[in-house]
Amino acid sequence: MELRYKQLIPKKRVGTKLQDARISGGFSIDYMAKKLRINKEYIEAIESNQFTTLPFAPLYQKKLITSYAKAMNIKTQKLLGQFVYEELHEQKSKKILPGKKTYSFRSFNLPLIIKVVTVLLCVGSFFSYLAIQVKQIVQPPQLLVYSPKDGLITQDSLLNVQGKVGNKAAVMINGKTITNSE
Repeated sequence: MELRYKQLIPKKRVGTKLQDARISGGFSIDYMAKKLRINKEYIEAIESNQFTTLPFAPLYQKKLITSYAKAMNIKTQKLLGQFVYEELHEQKSKKILPGKKTYSFRSFNLPLIIKVVTVLLCVGSFFSYLAIQVKQIVQPPQLLVYSPKDGLITQDSLLNVQGKVGNKAAVMINGKTITNSE
């Protein structure tokens, strides 16, 4: 039994296919940049398959590939499928999205902390205000009597009462309102 080895030809990547089509068409990078209305550094990045260096979202990258393929008369569906499979799946597996910065200390999220502290301060202020208002409603007004002394028994028909009473409080003795002044 004779062993046969199949020679596998590596599949060309998307950028390489586009570069080959451009070169076989006799177009320069400058011409393609003008035709597609993008910077020539972006065309160089596409042709060298460095899609992560492009400052565009994946959706815009697919649009660039589609425009480039149409300009070169290449079938866009297969090329886009290959692009999505090779490039976008690779980016997701690495968990790096183009144009996004990655941080090593992920649990520190300053805007979230500021929002939470602000909400907690607002809620705390509201409940403090509510407690003060309930206390003023429930607590009776302050009444201090300086004269006469506690437990005084007198036969006099006139009695001078001195003391201190809280704001907006009415003093009544035997059902009659007493006028109070400072």
